[in-house]
Amino acid sequence: GAYAGFPLLAGDRLLGTIAFITRTKTHFAEGEVQTIQTACDQVAAMLERMRLTRELRESEERQRLAIEGAGLGTWDVDMRTGEAVWNRRQYELQGYGVELDASLRNWQQRIHPEDAQRVMTEMEQARQTQSPVSLEHRLLRADTGELRWLSVYGRFTYDAAGHAIRLSGVSQDITDRKQAEQAGRESETFIRSVLDSLPEHVAVLNIDGVILHVNQSWEQFARANDGNELAAVPIGINYLDLFQVNTALEDPHACEARAQLQALLVGQIDSCAVEYPCDAPGQSRWFLMNGRRANNNTRHVVISHVDITANKLAEEALRNSEAFARRISEIAPNVIYIYDIDEKRNVWGNRGLFEELGYTQEQLDSMSGNLLETLMHPDDFARFPDHQIKLLTLQDGETADLEYRMRRADQSWITFLSR
Repeated sequence: GAYAGFPLLAGDRLLGTIAFITRTKTHFAEGEVQTIQTACDQVAAMLERMRLTRELRESEERQRLAIEGAGLGTWDVDMRTGEAVWNRRQYELQGYGVELDASLRNWQQRIHPEDAQRVMTEMEQARQTQSPVSLEHRLLRADTGELRWLSVYGRFTYDAAGHAIRLSGVSQDITDRKQAEQAGRESETFIRSVLDSLPEHVAVLNIDGVILHVNQSWEQFARANDGNELAAVPIGINYLDLFQVNTALEDPHACEARAQLQALLVGQIDSCAVEYPCDAPGQSRWFLMNGRRANNNTRHVVISHVDITANKLAEEALRNSEAFARRISEIAPNVIYIYDIDEKRNVWGNRGLFEELGYTQEQLDSMSGNLLETLMHPDDFARFPDHQIKLLTLQDGETADLEYRMRRADQSWITFLSR
């Protein structure tokens, strides 16, 4: 018998083997071997084609599933005839039924009139420069007239002469994204309008302290205070740098403001409030800096500055008035004191009170709620509740008098007329 084995090769890759066995011969002739080898080569080529065809189908199926999963419409246009091939999703995107003959013209008819010229211009530029087609446009669906947004990406195919013969690509519905972008722009516009309506000077910082946005009040203040370092702050400047000079000079207000702002930016605190002077030529001014993280957003901080000069002047005037009244009361010959009716204790008394009665402040404080009961004559103390009621019902401008006796520290009595 005779045996001959032949490998089935596709290039350098072994696909298998074929064996030939005969009992009638002791060997195969050279011509027979060549014939068998040729047949084996043909079998190997057929197997390789079958493998490539199977892999191509599998690849196409994967691509089809990926395209369908992504909601992509596919299209292939013959630029010489305008005829096209669309997948089912492309028909859906355009609002057409699949019975319609796909064409470049049918696609162009659905483009929003305001976008049509731009789309054609961009496609022509891509054709001339042999660049990819990448654009977005609105369309009006053929079935409902609904406005939708499409993202289109494709490439031209050229012949040997450089003429575009095909245009192939994909389309995707991006309406939801466009609506979200529009909502974001509207929200940003609304927020800006709210900030611009505030009288406070407002700035938005990132977590590094860089100024991202200021409102109109800030800008107006900056224009009115040209040359004032705190006010004239352009976008992109680090807000912490504004305190650098003053902190180097050990200005306590600048040091506190910078420390509070740094703690806010790194997340050690959620808000801060610092009062600081910001004088203009010939004018003393005070501001309140408020800082807060924006809606628990760790990426942005909102800083506002409120002019509190009027409050500071009022506080100073009040302190001056109180100091003046205290000086007057101290030098007045009369006895002046403040008695808390609810807590039944002496809150304050001028020097005349202590001189007339001979008690110290500590001795009066020790009597606490029993002060009047301890020092006032019993007969006069019995009339005090009626006097108290009268005091509580006084109208503006009305007065009430009470004549009563008080015991001095030396146990003698002194008569007062209280008004």
